[in-house]
Amino acid sequence: MKKRALIITLLVLGVASAVATTSFDRVSALKEELRLHHVEGKKAEAAQLAQKLAGSAANEPFIQGPLQEELSALDATVTNISLDKAVNFSTGRKTEIYCEGQGLVEMSGEHNDGSTSHIVLVRSNRTMIAGSYSQIESGDWTYDFSDSYRSPSLSEFVVVSGTPTSYNLKEIRNKPNGKADSGEFTANWTKNRMSSLSHSSGEVSEPISMYMALDFQEWGNRDLGYKIKFEPGSKDSQETSEHTINKEIVLNSERTVGDFISSLEVKDSSGQTHEYKSCYPVKYQITLKKIEDQQLVVDGKVNKESIKRTLKKNRKQLRKCTDPLLETDDTLKGSVTVSWGINDKGRVTDARPVARNLRGNNDDADFENREQMIECITEKIKTWRFPAAPKGQEVHVTSPFIVRE
Repeated sequence: MKKRALIITLLVLGVASAVATTSFDRVSALKEELRLHHVEGKKAEAAQLAQKLAGSAANEPFIQGPLQEELSALDATVTNISLDKAVNFSTGRKTEIYCEGQGLVEMSGEHNDGSTSHIVLVRSNRTMIAGSYSQIESGDWTYDFSDSYRSPSLSEFVVVSGTPTSYNLKEIRNKPNGKADSGEFTANWTKNRMSSLSHSSGEVSEPISMYMALDFQEWGNRDLGYKIKFEPGSKDSQETSEHTINKEIVLNSERTVGDFISSLEVKDSSGQTHEYKSCYPVKYQITLKKIEDQQLVVDGKVNKESIKRTLKKNRKQLRKCTDPLLETDDTLKGSVTVSWGINDKGRVTDARPVARNLRGNNDDADFENREQMIECITEKIKTWRFPAAPKGQEVHVTSPFIVRE
């Protein structure tokens, strides 16, 4: 029996490795998925293969039809149609164009769910570092932003701080209903390591919470172009991730710098033309690497199991934050991911939400109530006491909190 199980496992891995090659291979992979699910009754292996197919067969209707039925038939605890949509939205291609003294002037994305995204620079008072193509020192600017899920709108930006190895940017986008989406984006890095944090708030129309202009610039690489070597043919790659309610979609992104462009004209959504000079296009190919359960991440010298025990001990406190909203909206489901520090006294520092993956029927009406719930969760975490970090050091923790499956 063990030998037979090993053969099946190897077969799944062998077919899955061929999923991204040709249409013939994808048809074979779909047949193998059907056999695993309906003949062998192995839903976990079938789901894994179906997820890989979903990320590579977006433009093949003869595969997508039966694949959608399979994704719906598999248990929601293993995979579901929203995960399929999130994967297809998270993967695809994009082109960014950077111009000397201006930074990013245009971004065009083509997602594997058939949707598109577009950013155009329409106003800039920002100052680039040492004539850089990407590193921002100070200032503010405006992007004309749209995607297939949203009408064009203007996103306003301000640099809180910027150096050759860090950025702290804020974005706000006003909407016709008088409300606003907002975000804060920070990163810093050394030669071999980069840490980043994104915090956005607003109603989500897209399959995942990637809806600010800077979210799309970060799509595939968090460095906002800071680490690009602006020479034709230069290549690099990076692993990034996006999040659904309870899954982490791990992506592999490869980018290539194109040929120098001496002058460039781009049009915004109103048809107005904007002219730029001394530019480089950067092309991205963003593919699915793997799908994992959202997990607790601990960065620093402290026992991870002790962090888990503290979280388990205190999680019930969060019901005071979530229950009132769940009573008024029985369609609400999703998760909130919070990041925080722990100092050498075990106290929480700088707790903040870093991802909101919430869905419900009353998105507009409950926006303010959801923000109050998220603030409540964050404030509760600030009062918890954790195992102390080593003297003079700080531990960084990120954890998802499920509001409702």
